[in-house]
Amino acid sequence: MVTKRAYAYEDATVEWINGDIGGRLTMNYPSIYMLGRNARANIVSFAFAGSGQHQDVGAKAVHMAQNTASKITSKSISKSFGKTTHRSLIHVENGATGTRVDLHCEALVLDENSRADIYPYFKINEKDARCHMKEMKYRSC
Repeated sequence: MVTKRAYAYEDATVEWINGDIGGRLTMNYPSIYMLGRNARANIVSFAFAGSGQHQDVGAKAVHMAQNTASKITSKSISKSFGKTTHRSLIHVENGATGTRVDLHCEALVLDENSRADIYPYFKINEKDARCHMKEMKYRSC
C-alpha cells in the first residue's frame, strides 16, 4: 500500500510518475493538494496485472485555489486472470475559479479471464471549473 501526498503552493508544479507491475495486490494512490494560485498537478500511472495479480491504483487532485490545473493519465494492461482497478478523485473547492481538470484512463484487457475497472469520482463545488474526462477500455482476445 503506497500513499503519497504533496502540496503545491503558488505557481508550483508537482509531478508523480508511478509504475505498478509486481505483487499479488498493490494499492497506490498519490495525491496533490493545490493550495496556491496557478498551482499545477500532473500524475501519470501505469499498471500491469498478470496471473493472480490485482493492481488497484489511482490518484487524487484537490483544487483549493484559483487558476489551478491537474492532469491525471492512467494506463493499464490485464492478462491471464489479472485485474486492474483505477480510482480517481477530483475535488474542486468553492472559490477555486478558473480550475482546469483533465482525466484520461485507458485499459487494455488481453483475454476473457482478465478484468479492468475504472471508477472516477468528481466533487465539483465551483461553477467556474472545466473538467474533461476520457475513459476507454479495450478488449483484445
